[in-house]
Amino acid sequence: MYSFNSIFSNAWKRLCDNNGISYSEKNIQTLVDLITEQAYNTKIHDAKILQRIDIFFVKLGQSEAIKSLLTDYLDTESTAVWDWNLPISLVDRYRRDARYFKVMDSVEDFKMISQFIVEGLDQMLREEYIRAISYFYKALELETSWLMSVTFSTDFIFVYVDKLRRTNFIISYVKICLNILNDDALRRAKNNELFEQAIQDATFVLRTFVAFVKNISSDILFNKFLQEWMSIQASVNKIHEKMLSELIKKYFSVIESKDANGLNLPFEYLDHIIAVDNEKTLYERYDRLICKCKEVFKAYNPPDPLN
Repeated sequence: MYSFNSIFSNAWKRLCDNNGISYSEKNIQTLVDLITEQAYNTKIHDAKILQRIDIFFVKLGQSEAIKSLLTDYLDTESTAVWDWNLPISLVDRYRRDARYFKVMDSVEDFKMISQFIVEGLDQMLREEYIRAISYFYKALELETSWLMSVTFSTDFIFVYVDKLRRTNFIISYVKICLNILNDDALRRAKNNELFEQAIQDATFVLRTFVAFVKNISSDILFNKFLQEWMSIQASVNKIHEKMLSELIKKYFSVIESKDANGLNLPFEYLDHIIAVDNEKTLYERYDRLICKCKEVFKAYNPPDPLN
């Protein structure tokens, strides 16, 4: 498989001459084509998008805007070698160019969603799984609103919205949290003194699952949880039998219900916006925490940040 880095580095060398940047239309178009290909091969949850405004432009269907961006705002004094993982050197004035206001607004929305993902990942690594779930829920709520605005915007008419969606990526981490919480509840259920608390925790897991997952009856993890609780029925004493039976009935009730997602949230709803890190810090935290979570939670098959 060919290396993006080598291709982009060679393209950058061709763009530059002894006097700095060559603004020939052919050279600029070559870079646009390479960035477009790069964007096509970069998943929306890849950390590099947070520091590659050019890739984000392409994701929003703004290929022509990329051409004007490179033509008008490449930093001719930069001596940086172009690495496909690093930002292209642009003169910061492009942020004040009215042609790019809509895209930059969208970038800020994307960064805010990313910030909530980052805080959720951070809470997971602190083993604050319920708090993490609150951050992930807010990220999904903001994403839904953002994608709606993109869908109905006349500025982004060539966007395939599903390619901008990180829903499954986020829910993968929610499921890891729920898996851990459910495993803990099952362990508690083995202790008669902790059984009632175990059922309360299991009910929290169920209600949270419903808040995040559609088509719940066909969800593999949901059915795994149900089977796990059904499997301990024979070992439960008479005192706790009714509590377990009620939990299992709730599982089946959710499966049969057509309005399962209408239940009240069992976790804290974050009704405020948080401060967003600067681009470099946000990128570094996002990249580092995803890699760390992949290592720490490998038993739960966390998403691969590059696939």
